[in-house]
Amino acid sequence: MVAEHAEPPLAEICLVCGGSEWLHRVCRDCGQVHSEFAPEPLGLEPLFVWRPTPDGDGDLELVRGNRAGIVFTRGGIERMRGKRATEMYADEPAIVEALRHVAATRDVLVEHRRYRMRSAPDDERDVAVVLRPGCRDLVFVVVLDAAPAQRDRELHAPA
Repeated sequence: MVAEHAEPPLAEICLVCGGSEWLHRVCRDCGQVHSEFAPEPLGLEPLFVWRPTPDGDGDLELVRGNRAGIVFTRGGIERMRGKRATEMYADEPAIVEALRHVAATRDVLVEHRRYRMRSAPDDERDVAVVLRPGCRDLVFVVVLDAAPAQRDRELHAPA
């Protein structure tokens, strides 16, 4: 009988490179310190990790999200793991191009947009999205709710 390989619990996985061994918050696979990922502090913003697809076609695939990302997507992130950006965002090629840009140039991009949730298509939100390079060839996407900032601007706008 062959034992099934169970995926380690979320807290034991380096969300940056996918490595499964931690030693004092240093990932043994990539050697980086990722204190914001394990254990994840409360209040961390939704973060999603993308990596280039293995076939080298320029596409990226969704690796995983942090706990805040799971909450943000109402658990939908779990169903989307492994999906390609071109598949997930076929109707929004600008998102695919932003991911490709960061993967290729290692630049940081900040975008403000109205975003339709893929996990709940009837849910649209104003968000600020920060795309930044991660270790190795990964791309991190942090999603910030733009509504509080918008309300703050409206409160402090001259009358």
